[in-house]
Amino acid sequence: MNQSKLESAIEVFFNYASGFLIAYLTYAHIVMPNLGLKDSPFLVTMLFTIVSIIRTFFWRRFFNAGLHKVTNKLVTGIFR
Repeated sequence: MNQSKLESAIEVFFNYASGFLIAYLTYAHIVMPNLGLKDSPFLVTMLFTIVSIIRTFFWRRFFNAGLHKVTNKLVTGIFR
């Protein structure tokens, strides 16, 4: 993997930003409507862990697929 520090920072930003949004939507649309799920901290923790692993996997695949090069060109064009 040949990501620069900037590309790694961009990947982390997208991962965390999407994590916040996905966690909010998961809680609002899956946990809250299911009262039984809300009463089980273990199941809620497992749900969020699985969602986080899947989200991180897809962002990692996205940036490792060479698309980080496009991001690099875009960012270097903005900051030059």
